[in-house]
Formats: sequence, C-alpha cells, structure tokens
Amino acid sequence: MHSERPMSRYYWLKPLLIGSSLAIVLIASLVAGGLLYLRCDPARLEPLLEWSLSRVFNRQLIVGELVEADLGWNARIRATGVSLANPDWSEDAHFFSASELEIKLNLPSLWREGPIIIHSLSLAQPRVNLQRIDDQAATWDLWAAED
Repeated sequence: MHSERPMSRYYWLKPLLIGSSLAIVLIASLVAGGLLYLRCDPARLEPLLEWSLSRVFNRQLIVGELVEADLGWNARIRATGVSLANPDWSEDAHFFSASELEIKLNLPSLWREGPIIIHSLSLAQPRVNLQRIDDQAATWDLWAAED
C-alpha cells in the first residue's frame, strides 16, 4: 500500500520564501541598475539633484551643469552655475550663487542624526545675499516656521 504524506500546515511557507527572495533580488537589481545609470553620466543626476535639494531648502536650486558626481561613501560633486533662490519678499532673486562649486561630503551623514560631515568645499566667485526685513524671516533662515 502506498501511504500518502499528510499535508503540512506550513505548505504556503516555501512559495512565500521563494517569492520574497525573488522580489528582493529584483529590487536590488533595479536599485543597482539605477545607480549605475546615474553614475555613468552626471547630467542624468542633475534634475534629480535640483529637485531633491529644492525640496530640502524650500527654495529653487538651479545647477547650470553637473560636471562630476562620484556618489561613493564619501561623495564628490562638482557643478557650475549653481544658485539658490531667495524668498519671494527679497529684492534680489538669488540668496546664493557661485560660478563653480565642488563639495566632498560623507554621504551617509545626510541621513543620520547629527551633523552633516563636509570634508571640503570650494567655491569660485561666490555671492551670498543676506537680507532681513522686520516682519519677515531672514533670507538665511532656510527652514523658517511659517505663520
């Protein structure tokens, strides 16, 4: 006589593990492919950098040209024609501008609690426009509380 094995109550575990493993491999592959795509040509990273940093600073950031972007543990970014907008009430359009900017920073420090670690910062023809009006926040207060 042929005896049948009783069906395990964990029969769903094996397909779940296989499916989860495949999903993790797929996501890791997509992330690695995306990073490789962005690292091959810095110009591809430029719109993403402008968009994300504009959200961080609550002001429009413009990058004329992203010349170099090494997004390793210690990132190095070199750009030309960089400017950060002033608040709407300011007389001058730009809070900060530089013809060239090079920054080397510890990339994980952007997401950790504590200070952002900047190894070096080089600017060519920097211009900073500091203004303050009595009833308004100062132009350098990038994260002012809104009334």
